[in-house]
Amino acid sequence: MHFENVDEAIAKGDSTLLHSRDGEACVRGCYRCLLSYFNQPDHEMIDRTSDEAKQMLIDLARGQLVLAVAPDVASEDGDWAAAFKAVGLPPPDTSTISISGHEMSFAWRSHFVAASVAPIDNAVRGDAEAKGWTLFDLSEVESGVPDALMSMFREMA
Repeated sequence: MHFENVDEAIAKGDSTLLHSRDGEACVRGCYRCLLSYFNQPDHEMIDRTSDEAKQMLIDLARGQLVLAVAPDVASEDGDWAAAFKAVGLPPPDTSTISISGHEMSFAWRSHFVAASVAPIDNAVRGDAEAKGWTLFDLSEVESGVPDALMSMFREMA
């Protein structure tokens, strides 16, 4: 993000130690540091000079990775986890996500895929698609994992 003194800022956990590099044309963000085709809907919110953003990045750099495994137990969502496993899908994340107020029962954040056992309305679908997510409505599935969901993971492999 065009900063100097990064190692010291990370070591001390203090984003105020970051200094913008001289001669960089980047103001709030550029395609070399933060902007990408994927995050175009969010470009107006991106600001590399934001104190909160800089501290969040320092905190992330100081963080530790903790691996978690999704629980393999049936819940009120039925036995979808077992069905996903049976067809070779990766286990869903251990926590759900909310998209436009709709709690998605299952999420694969690394693939930007989510599924819900409750019906998904068109407004939620539109918001999710604008953010790069693909949603699956499991509420009317009579049996088995939908072919389209399985296909999503085959295409990404």
